[in-house]
Amino acid sequence: MDGVSMNHYEKQLYSVFKTFDINNEEALDRSAVLELCDALQLEDRGATLVDTLFDGRPDRVTFTHFRNGLLSVLGGEGPSPAPSTRPGVSTPPQSDDDSSGREVAPKFTFGLKKYGRRSRPQRIDSNVSPRHRVASESRLDVERCKQRMKCKRSSSAMESRIDLRLEDEDAPKLDHEQRVDTDRALKLCQSLEMHGVNRKLIQQVFDSSKTDEMSLGEFFDRLNVSLQSTIDSSLDESNSDVSTCIDNDTVPSDVIVEAWERAGVQKPRRLLQELGFTIVAIEPRDLEQSLDEELQALGFPSEISEPRSLLLLAANTLSRLQIERIRSKFEMVVAERNKLRSDLSEANRRARMLAQDVDENHAQIEAELKNRMKAMELKHAEIARLAGDEAAAERERASRESSRLAADIARRADLEAQLRIDLATRTQRCQDLEERINECENRHNEIEREGARALEEARIAAQREAERAEREHAAAEQCAERLAELRGDNARLRDRVDELAAALEAAARAPRPSSALSSPLTLNTLQRECSVEDGHIEMCRPSQELLSELKMLSAENASCELCGGKWERVGALCSVLSAPDDEQARLRASHEAEISNLNAIITELEGSLDALRGEYERCEEYWAARLQRERDEQRAADELLAELADKVAAYERQFASVSRVAPPALPALPETALEDQYAQLEAEMHQLREETDARLARQAEDLSQKSQRIEELQQCADQLQQQLQRPRPRPCTDLDVQRFQPTCGCGGATAGAALRARAARAERAAQRLHARLAAADLLVKDLYIENCRLAHLPHLPPLPPLPRLP
Repeated sequence: MDGVSMNHYEKQLYSVFKTFDINNEEALDRSAVLELCDALQLEDRGATLVDTLFDGRPDRVTFTHFRNGLLSVLGGEGPSPAPSTRPGVSTPPQSDDDSSGREVAPKFTFGLKKYGRRSRPQRIDSNVSPRHRVASESRLDVERCKQRMKCKRSSSAMESRIDLRLEDEDAPKLDHEQRVDTDRALKLCQSLEMHGVNRKLIQQVFDSSKTDEMSLGEFFDRLNVSLQSTIDSSLDESNSDVSTCIDNDTVPSDVIVEAWERAGVQKPRRLLQELGFTIVAIEPRDLEQSLDEELQALGFPSEISEPRSLLLLAANTLSRLQIERIRSKFEMVVAERNKLRSDLSEANRRARMLAQDVDENHAQIEAELKNRMKAMELKHAEIARLAGDEAAAERERASRESSRLAADIARRADLEAQLRIDLATRTQRCQDLEERINECENRHNEIEREGARALEEARIAAQREAERAEREHAAAEQCAERLAELRGDNARLRDRVDELAAALEAAARAPRPSSALSSPLTLNTLQRECSVEDGHIEMCRPSQELLSELKMLSAENASCELCGGKWERVGALCSVLSAPDDEQARLRASHEAEISNLNAIITELEGSLDALRGEYERCEEYWAARLQRERDEQRAADELLAELADKVAAYERQFASVSRVAPPALPALPETALEDQYAQLEAEMHQLREETDARLARQAEDLSQKSQRIEELQQCADQLQQQLQRPRPRPCTDLDVQRFQPTCGCGGATAGAALRARAARAERAAQRLHARLAAADLLVKDLYIENCRLAHLPHLPPLPPLPRLP
């Protein structure tokens, strides 16, 4: 869009139009035009304008079409009197004083704000037609549109927009004291359809206030200030850009006024004001376009003559003034062109001279470079020959060193195989010992089961003996009670016998009656007395037998058959309880034999451990000596390399003194074979490391399992030793039977402690052996890596002294 052909207000409208032209295509689609109308606050006129622009037109609208459509929409709704339909009949003239004082309805009204001219414009002459006023009003409408566009997003527009939103029933209620943050403010702007306000602008508002929250009224005040400053800055930039482009085409208004006065134009300054040019600098094209529009608005020449002649005179004068300015500019351009031609010829002459100097310098430099290149080629050939000889010697030495390292690796492999065989032998012996331990454990378990069974039998026998003793004690108590009763009967019988004996003695001493008195009754009386005495005698006979038995019992120390049976049963129980002692003695003898065998095996293992320790010490001494020898060789090689580096430096200094040109770098030697060999050795070393780690892990797992097994066997041996050292029980009393089981759970642990200590020593020795084997393996790895590194070091043989150059 050419900015020179537009006036000030059209430039402002074009700057706003370009803000919606994102792709810089100089055209807008329907959605962009709707947003532009919303930004210009056209409201219902915006929809009418969009329908007019896209009615039978393509999908995009240029700025020219938009401007013409906007002018037609704004001019069609303004208050304009209808022109006369009769030719030659004009409306009655109105003076400027009559028309300037009356107010008209505002052009635009939004909320409480009213936009538009409140008074009618003054006419130039009483003969001006209504058509001229229509053109003036359209121009004023364009001016008002530009002013509204300039005030886009201003505080009044923001207040009217918020007032319209608040009047809506569905709009949210806004409280000026409500606290909002960034997110709430963004959501509020989106709900109010303020699409031009984005998060970045809201964040700038909050950053300027240096707070996270603020009231709603304060937020809108700060937003209005920010928007106004942004719009002013953007308009100033656009105006400055346009003004910089057309500064050369502007003419002061005083010059135009003087030219019109000289040409005879009446009231030239008022004519400028009527045409809408009140600024100091005026663009001739804009003024000419305004004059053309006024002439077109006046219609045909037959209708109005005086205003048309006045405008034609003003346009003619403006054209002459523009032609004079163009002629002066043309003369200045011609002078500047001549000056540029002379400067260009001088520059061409200097360029030719400079090209000649450059060619001469290039030829001289090329000759010098050729001479230096020949000398460097000769020197490079000599150095390459010497380097080839050194490389051949180094390859021979590397081959010898590789063969030596291969022999050393083979020897170490044999040693490792021998160590593996020894380890397999020791592992087999450990497995045999484990099997024997398993057998001993099985036998120990059987012995424990036999002992438990014997203990159970002894407990049952003790219970039976206790029951039998209780029964015998009850029987003895019954016998004692019977004896006490018999003794009481015996005492009563003795008393009765004493009484009877006393009665008999008294009867014997009594005088016998005379036979004369008792002769008739003698026979009957004697028979009755004899019968009474015989009855008493029969009653005394069982008592006498019982007393005789008691006397015999007291004479024999109160020994009876019941007590004898009791003592016989006690003896039988003692014999039964003494039977497990023989079995325990037999088991003790077998256990002692097994312990002696285990002691012998442990002694043999300790001897093997001592032998392994000595072998390990010898191996460690051998590898330490070998490592020291390798280090000495490495030290000697380093010294030789340092000496060689010193000689090379001396040769370089010697050659540098002969020639100032530095020799080129030596060519790279082909070392693909050495690199392949190094890669193979590295892969073999990685594989060997993995195998060794896996083997060490398996050995560590086996040793842990064996140590656990040894601990279990040690516990079993302690239990067996405690059972073997139990004291023999006394099977005669119930107290001994009750104390038998606790006595079996305790005992001396001297032999078990000794066996445990020997097993612990054997385990620690095995762990030390495993650690030393691991250290030996690591030492072998280190030696292997050191040999590989030594094999790939650039060992250079000492060079013979070179002859000095003449």
